[in-house]
Amino acid sequence: MEMERINENLIKVYINVEDLEERGINFLDLISDQKSVEKFFYSILEEVDVERQFYDSEAITFQVIPSNDGIELYISRSDFEDIDSLFDEEVLKRIHGRRQQSEAVTNKRKEEPAIEDVDDEDDEASKSPENLSDLLSEALDKAKNSVLPNHSIVRFEDLDGFIKFAREQVDAPVQGDLYYMNKHYYFVITNIEPLILEEESLYTIMKMKEFGEGTATTVAVLEEYGELIRQDDTLTYFGKYL
Repeated sequence: MEMERINENLIKVYINVEDLEERGINFLDLISDQKSVEKFFYSILEEVDVERQFYDSEAITFQVIPSNDGIELYISRSDFEDIDSLFDEEVLKRIHGRRQQSEAVTNKRKEEPAIEDVDDEDDEASKSPENLSDLLSEALDKAKNSVLPNHSIVRFEDLDGFIKFAREQVDAPVQGDLYYMNKHYYFVITNIEPLILEEESLYTIMKMKEFGEGTATTVAVLEEYGELIRQDDTLTYFGKYL
């Protein structure tokens, strides 16, 4: 784990995959297990001694950016006005970098001749999880629906909270259904498994937790007792037209 003091208001902590494993947490937990997330981040705050770093601040905020081989945690004073713009710039850099890397690999494969015979050693190496995407894929193969179901549900206190999120993420490649039940709004992210393997979609899902919160409510309960407001293109609809 590495810490960088960017300025008097902002600290960046880089946490690699090995750090996550040592703490008994994987990337799936950061999406689906709210208690594990809270426990994990509080331990990080203690390790970087946030109380001493921001001794004169009453409250702090933190935001997360996933990367190939870990996560970057940005810890800031709650009154630091530039954190959102800085955070979004960092995410765009990551996404742009990943796309360039993917295009470079694709072009390289096109230029190289096909190789049919592969040594056993090379074959084993290719199976080893060397980056976060490999780890996610391997974890999903093992855990299946028992750990991460095919959907994730986020509860919003009111419709205004969901609309604010939808406007910010209007172009995100995430589909889901919006329900209303017991004076709260529930966004059901559908077909989540392929989404967490894409950095842009994963960022959207994690960003959503800043506007809403995880819930134990199930899809079955929402379907029976809730009112379906919008289906599939919910983010696009509320982000563009409301």
